[in-house]
Amino acid sequence: MPRSIWLLLILILFATAPYTLGPILVRFKSGVAADPTFHEIPDDHARVLFPQNFLVMFPEFEALGFSLVCHLSSSSISSHLHIMTSLFINPASKTYAVMGFIRSQAPAVVNFIEFHADFEDGSQLDTANSSTVRVFYDVPGKTQVKFPHLKDPSALYQVHLYLMKQHGSPAYLPEPGTEKDHFINSMKKSLAEQAELGFYVLDGTKKRYRTTWSAAYRATYRQVWPFKQIHQRRQEQEGRRIAAEALRSANF
Repeated sequence: MPRSIWLLLILILFATAPYTLGPILVRFKSGVAADPTFHEIPDDHARVLFPQNFLVMFPEFEALGFSLVCHLSSSSISSHLHIMTSLFINPASKTYAVMGFIRSQAPAVVNFIEFHADFEDGSQLDTANSSTVRVFYDVPGKTQVKFPHLKDPSALYQVHLYLMKQHGSPAYLPEPGTEKDHFINSMKKSLAEQAELGFYVLDGTKKRYRTTWSAAYRATYRQVWPFKQIHQRRQEQEGRRIAAEALRSANF
């Protein structure tokens, strides 16, 4: 076979590797702990570890009526990720606020702000500004909306309050002193829900969730070009539409 043909075949192999080998790598190499552990970090230590742009937002959360519950760190959810979060609550609006960043081995850093509300009818609302593409399956009763263009906590919070008003059920917070445990248990519950929906399968020996084949293909094809860019564009357009509705509602 001519050398040019071999070179062409090699180029095709490299070009298609993310689409052909990606799902296999996700299926066998990725996974998350079924019972991840979280460590609370003292406030002074957290302020050293967190990025500077996080520190300047602490007063902004306080101005919105939020108070700090704790800082949490975990590297046990996935061997490839280190997650650090600051957890806040607002007793007036019955809302959680999470400010966090995720470091991976890439290396890559994902910073995000998320507001969360639990409702008495069992439904939930997550309002976040992360631009990452959602790969998990939709959970019945849980509304998740992303607004990557809203970097300001106040603007994102106003949209969250607007979305809360769309629910017919009152929001609630756990008993004082249990907020940290409630937050951690809710994360574990979310992983279990994905297992029930078929995204994960439990490896009882290692006590870890592994992605199913269908989930591996879903995760891969939502993270490679051009599908990633298409999903990100759709998320941004939807976020901008809802944010505009919230702004119009606030002006009336």
